[in-house]
Amino acid sequence: MPVDDDQLQSTKLVALGRLAGGVAHDFNNLLTVIEGYARMLRDEPDLAQAEAVEYVDEIIRAANRASDLTRQLLAFSRRQSSQPRPLDLNDLVRQTSGMLRRVIGEDIQLETELHAQPSRIFVDPSQMDQVLMNLVVNARDAMPLGGQIRIATDFRDPVVELRVSDRGGGISPEVMSRMFEPFFTTKESGKGTGLGLSLVHAIITQAGGKVDVETALGEGTTFCIRFPLHWGEAGAAEAAGVERASPRGRETVLVVEDEEPLRSLIRRLLERGGYAVLEAADGDEAVALARAGTVKIDLLLTDVMLPHLNGLDVAQAVSAAHPRARVLFMSGYGENTPPGAARLEKPFGPVKLATTVRELLDQRS
Repeated sequence: MPVDDDQLQSTKLVALGRLAGGVAHDFNNLLTVIEGYARMLRDEPDLAQAEAVEYVDEIIRAANRASDLTRQLLAFSRRQSSQPRPLDLNDLVRQTSGMLRRVIGEDIQLETELHAQPSRIFVDPSQMDQVLMNLVVNARDAMPLGGQIRIATDFRDPVVELRVSDRGGGISPEVMSRMFEPFFTTKESGKGTGLGLSLVHAIITQAGGKVDVETALGEGTTFCIRFPLHWGEAGAAEAAGVERASPRGRETVLVVEDEEPLRSLIRRLLERGGYAVLEAADGDEAVALARAGTVKIDLLLTDVMLPHLNGLDVAQAVSAAHPRARVLFMSGYGENTPPGAARLEKPFGPVKLATTVRELLDQRS
């Protein structure tokens, strides 16, 4: 029987309600750190260079943590496109555990046991957030009177293992045979959609992994997920802590972004990389610049959501006036773009911006 849309939305809202207070608390903490160190940098002109670098590093760490929180929320609401990349499974568990603790409630204890060696896999981190969320929520529901959930990682070359265990009542053979079927659920009406474990199975299979279930009635359940170990070039460089230098260029880029501070930052970063930059605060201004024809535009870098004309309409108009111009969309929360279109997901750093722009420009024939 199809899942009722209101039922599905209600289930999400219950879980999001548990998260809201904790996430707001974390964001306020992070904003306090960012503003505090930024003001000290501004107000202490005689600050030693080493101390100034320390302050900047703290700002960057807080900003990265805020980015992680946003990514996890987008993953939970399924508003982020699939972008597999090399990642350390241990890091992902560490980053997600705070959010998971808020979801499961105070009567459930969450423990983690992570292997000492980095356990690198190739998968979309947002999808892995969904996997952990679904498994942990199921484990919580298996222990209505409270209990303990354990998340463990292991490294067994060439396999990386993730185990999520509960001390609930276990799973019967009848349920085991159907547990990964879409829409199959043993929960009461209105309390489950039957989509969680089918999603887990699909994500893991797509990543080249395998899901096994160990269970015994009255003794709990363990979901054991095995991934192939990833030693790709990007992963090896990241594991070694190698930072790529920002590539440079001399082309002309039209930047369309209605948020002035972000538009100004992008302009400064691109100009620092050697590019000539045109700016537009909305779609109408961007189209007017493109149609004026005074400068050849090599790349359009536009937000998807804009006042007046949206980014898709801007791209169509600019491409008509400058057929050889490449188009790169900036997206804040998984907005729709044409199939195969180049995307730059916010938030992004200077190296990511420079690398994506250069790669796209180099694709021109």
